[in-house]
Amino acid sequence: MDWMIKLIGILITVALTGSAAFLVWYLWSPILRRWGYGRWRRTGLWAVALLYMLPVVYMGMLWDVEQGRWGGILFLPTLTILNAARWILLIWGIGAGVLACRLIVSLIAQYKSCQKQIPCELEVQELFGGICRELGIKPGTVALVRDYSAKVPGFMGILHPRVVLPVQEFTQEQLRVILLHELTHYKQGDMYLLMFSALLQTVQWFHPFIWLFGREARRCSEYACDEKVCGKAGGRKRYFDIIFEVMCTSDVQKSAFSMHMMEDKNELVRRKKYMKDVETGKKKPAVCLALSVMLVMGCSATVLAAADGMGDQYQKWYRETVIETEEPYEPIVYEEFTDHGPAENIKVETGETNQVTRSMTTISWSVGSNTLKKSSGVSAKKGQTITISVTVDPDTKSVKVGIIDSSGNRRYVTGKGTISYDFEIKSTDTYKIFVENTNSSSVEVEGYYSVK
Repeated sequence: MDWMIKLIGILITVALTGSAAFLVWYLWSPILRRWGYGRWRRTGLWAVALLYMLPVVYMGMLWDVEQGRWGGILFLPTLTILNAARWILLIWGIGAGVLACRLIVSLIAQYKSCQKQIPCELEVQELFGGICRELGIKPGTVALVRDYSAKVPGFMGILHPRVVLPVQEFTQEQLRVILLHELTHYKQGDMYLLMFSALLQTVQWFHPFIWLFGREARRCSEYACDEKVCGKAGGRKRYFDIIFEVMCTSDVQKSAFSMHMMEDKNELVRRKKYMKDVETGKKKPAVCLALSVMLVMGCSATVLAAADGMGDQYQKWYRETVIETEEPYEPIVYEEFTDHGPAENIKVETGETNQVTRSMTTISWSVGSNTLKKSSGVSAKKGQTITISVTVDPDTKSVKVGIIDSSGNRRYVTGKGTISYDFEIKSTDTYKIFVENTNSSSVEVEGYYSVK
């Protein structure tokens, strides 16, 4: 079950990479705003989101292992590490499950809300169609509806996007600003960023930075939208005056599947201050680019150093726990047996393997009752040794562990719990490693084999 250790490794490394990038973005963001590069902030968030999902550092660490770094034992299992991994994944799974259920409930609530929405009046639809053409949006791509339960105008949906208006009267100027604002959200793809953020929070709920990322993703989407619409709405002052005119005083409940023109009472103050900073900021492109490059390089160096530390620590844990596991079994002397093939009632299967170095391959097999599971062929020359070291769970079940040559001749030992044996190769050939379980129930086999 080394997949559990690998999954934990992926979760930790992507959280490390994404959080380092987000920290750079978070520190750099106020400077970008003061220098008038407001839209860069939202673009930077997309880059951070990708680093939160792509296992770049993990793949780099695996490549280092193949080159022999960390003794080739990074992410290899021991019983102690496997037990810890089970508990970690259990806790992670509970948290991710709760948040996934919250997303599903929110999606169901939005679906029910959509069933109660009604089409807008003809004159409003005509204004909406004109603004769509103005923004380069194909008519019919985004729907326009009214909702009796809506408190403020909003935008929702990815597969079926729609602008939602509350059932109240708006002036022509107010309607134009509202529709420009919500359709700009669609043009920017803000719902994709919010959904991406919600999925990240579900998968990496354990990391505090991911929640801060979600908050900033929503804010930056609004800031970027304000920046684009202000000029079309008569300037910053008039734009925010109109927003204030159409807003209700009550707060709006946030959802991963919708955006509203204003979601809390303090937001309007933040947005007005942000727009003032952007409009009055003095652009410094050369300095901005140079500092951005320096911060990215510093972030990369930090992530690589942390990955090195993580690999060193895992190597230390592996060596400590593998000694603890194998020491009680060192005095065992196995008797080697030979035969030609399993009994007729034994089912033969091929198991998957994972080659971590040129000479070492790990196995993680579930071997059913009266079943022989074997690996693919591995070449070994006369005088070399094939070492097999596996742990059988439950440790009360006895199994056969050994090698099969190309003629079907088998050499094996019988044992239970932790089994480690060196098979001296007497003739150059292609050999397959096998585990045979003749018990009435299945067993889990974890370990590795190597040729030296």
